[in-house]
Amino acid sequence: MAAGILGAALRLVLLTALGFVVFKIEPVRRRVLAPLLFLTLNVVLPLYFIHSFSENWGEVVHIGPAWMAAFFFGCLAIMLLQTAYGSWLTRRVGAFRESDHPRELIALFATHNAGYIPLPILAALAPPALQIYMFFVVLAFNLVFWSFAVSYISKTADDGQDGDDEGDETRRGGSRVRGIARAGRWRRYLPRLNMPIVGVLSGLAIAVFDGYRFVPEPLAAGLAVNASLALDLVLVVLGGALASVPNTQLRYRPEFGAFVLYKLVVFPALFLLVLSVIPVPGVGGELEWGVRLAILLQAAVPPATNLMIVTKRYGDTEQLHFVGSAVLFTYLAAAVTLPGFMFLASLLF
Repeated sequence: MAAGILGAALRLVLLTALGFVVFKIEPVRRRVLAPLLFLTLNVVLPLYFIHSFSENWGEVVHIGPAWMAAFFFGCLAIMLLQTAYGSWLTRRVGAFRESDHPRELIALFATHNAGYIPLPILAALAPPALQIYMFFVVLAFNLVFWSFAVSYISKTADDGQDGDDEGDETRRGGSRVRGIARAGRWRRYLPRLNMPIVGVLSGLAIAVFDGYRFVPEPLAAGLAVNASLALDLVLVVLGGALASVPNTQLRYRPEFGAFVLYKLVVFPALFLLVLSVIPVPGVGGELEWGVRLAILLQAAVPPATNLMIVTKRYGDTEQLHFVGSAVLFTYLAAAVTLPGFMFLASLLF
């Protein structure tokens, strides 16, 4: 268990550090980072989803739909719970109430590292069937993340300007105009079509109808290479996005300590207690232990690294500074909290 956790954490840190060091060089960052970010979001990730679905679909069908559906909807439920939990805390905890970034805090609560950290740990510690179930967690997460998170982060970048615009129209006395402005605010929260979500849906459709068999072998080999590099490239780009945050802005803030306490300690502790007493129907032995561990991991992991990339691509500078600092400090904290919960799971499950 320790080796799996250490390996996943070390890989994440080293690749992110590589991107940070390379793109800390200003000419490289100015000329390369934006094109690489565009390539990652619009080409590499969609092709990764397409290949991965077809690569694993046969085994998924063989296992059966019940736990696949349970993991899919379970991920959605955890994300919804985290969103409500974060929204509730931002109105009640002093450090959060005083923050200038309540929206970004809620996004950090809502979106967790659903795949990159849990998958290597479960591969080392749990039965192989858990990998298939976890793929549906990754699917559910990406369907939500690449629609809602993009829409949420890419607000008009300053609610203050929205408020001023609406105020101007209110002063003009146009109730119809006020209604349009209000509708415009709601529209930005709706899911939007983007290339990662196109990749997810295309991969699912191709796998269901066995369309991958028509892909020429050289192209399939290229897609396999792309899939093997995609998540590594995401981490390198993450490091580049962190490097684009000025050193004066990449700093600790009081709300980060509160976030670590409530999200990385209290939240998974509650899951650990519940999971130690409730039954897991339909499975037993190592698979039952693996299911409990997989659920705990979803609660205990830090925020999604992709949130930093989305903020770099769709957000504004102030959002990037805040989210970049939050990602850095929460991952440093998770290097301690996550192994601790894994150890406790080995004792209680």
